[in-house]
Amino acid sequence: MTEARLLSLFLFLLCAPAAGLFFLLGFAGSWACGAAAAAIIVLMIWVCQSSVRAADKVRSDILLFSLAVSLALCLLGGEGRLFFANNDWLIRDAIIHDLVSQPWPFVYHIDTAGVGDRTFVMRAPLAMYMLPAAIGKICGLYAAHLALLGQNTILFAVIFYFLVPAHRPFRHAAAIIAIFVVFSGLDAVPVLARHALSIDVPSDGVTPADHLEAWAGLFQYSSHITQLFWVPQHAIPGWAFAGLYLLWQRGRVGASLLVCVLPYLGYWSPFAAMGAAPFALYAAASDLIGRKIGRFDVIAVLLAALPASLVGIYLVQGSGTVEHGFLLDAPGFWSIYFPFICIEFIPYVALIVAMRPAAIKDPGFLLVIISLLLIPFYKLGASNDFAMRVSIPALALLAANFSLTLVDTTAAGDRHVWTRFATLILIIGGITGAMEVRRALTRSPLPISECDFVQAWGQSPFSWIPMTSYLVNLDTMPGWLRPRSPVDVPPSAIRRCFAP
Repeated sequence: MTEARLLSLFLFLLCAPAAGLFFLLGFAGSWACGAAAAAIIVLMIWVCQSSVRAADKVRSDILLFSLAVSLALCLLGGEGRLFFANNDWLIRDAIIHDLVSQPWPFVYHIDTAGVGDRTFVMRAPLAMYMLPAAIGKICGLYAAHLALLGQNTILFAVIFYFLVPAHRPFRHAAAIIAIFVVFSGLDAVPVLARHALSIDVPSDGVTPADHLEAWAGLFQYSSHITQLFWVPQHAIPGWAFAGLYLLWQRGRVGASLLVCVLPYLGYWSPFAAMGAAPFALYAAASDLIGRKIGRFDVIAVLLAALPASLVGIYLVQGSGTVEHGFLLDAPGFWSIYFPFICIEFIPYVALIVAMRPAAIKDPGFLLVIISLLLIPFYKLGASNDFAMRVSIPALALLAANFSLTLVDTTAAGDRHVWTRFATLILIIGGITGAMEVRRALTRSPLPISECDFVQAWGQSPFSWIPMTSYLVNLDTMPGWLRPRSPVDVPPSAIRRCFAP
């Protein structure tokens, strides 16, 4: 297999779930539109091949190593339930359950305080669930979970594979992937300092051994292992874009491919797509200035826009009800902002420049720094998902840059002082991910929840957050977008859902 064919499979797994949205909504003509969307996406990927210059054969040793690392991490993150699964999996289980067990389209009836019964449609980034749900429709609920494990393992493995530049020795490739996986801010430093001084020790059960990143309160940048364990639906699109962007930097794909894929990543995670957008625009502008845009690139972008337009319309339904705003006036903002950036990413930036001074002249590297400096200024979502998820592409590019620089500098036997500092920083940052792995290994796995979404939400730690993060009132949707004759999700028998 060539790397170009591996890339085509990767693009298909990322983009094809968008076609499933047409079938899920069940509006007038949705089945014909869904079939047409699937055909357009396949054609778009085929046209994008004109910009692909990755003709090398796949390195089986690196790919197998990537698959092994990916499978181990997905299992430790709770997929397949061989190990403990974090709080977020309660909602994730419910989404899979409803997509598998309910005929499409379906709606929820919820008694809203003060206004009575209302009908709601699921409005959420569902790309990660579409293929597993389709398999679950045929083979059952647990098959859907196994399909999710298989799908995510493949996607993460391909991402890891494309992080490695061509023709690198296996030991270098393994080191690059390992450094990327353990990448994290130095969260252990403020957490241990606070506990040593008995300052702001949380009393809600979240101990330092459970989850380190929440130390700043107003915002957080999650470690890579935390992203993979807690929110793979956000990590996959953010890291996937980073991998494709690195391929563009190496001259192996055109910027049109990044532009084409970007809206489909929004169906995985609108936040990750927001974080990726500046880099896609920079790549497109660079190729345009360099006269690298051809007619096939334009055709691919136009094809991509057709199905993606419905995805965008669907995702913005009712989004105005989600909490949002700037944080500049939040109490204590400036007193936590400067320690935050110095803990989370500035040490890595400084070390990259120290080991490779030319990095500071790279506009893409500067864009990473600017993004990570600006993201904390805005809040979106009750738990400020904006900072946690929009930062994913920039953090992934920073991690890839750091891993490549450290491996290359070490292999060259150069700048010993800085490589030792970099190794120390990496070890301290790795404590964050190590605590996540520790929890997975020490807590007993819980069964897959079979509750529906409404029931699971009521028993989840997120029950204080309005369900409008995932649902939209049917009456507020445009008439043409509303499902025709949707099935009501029946009231569930009282049961206890999986909850840590």
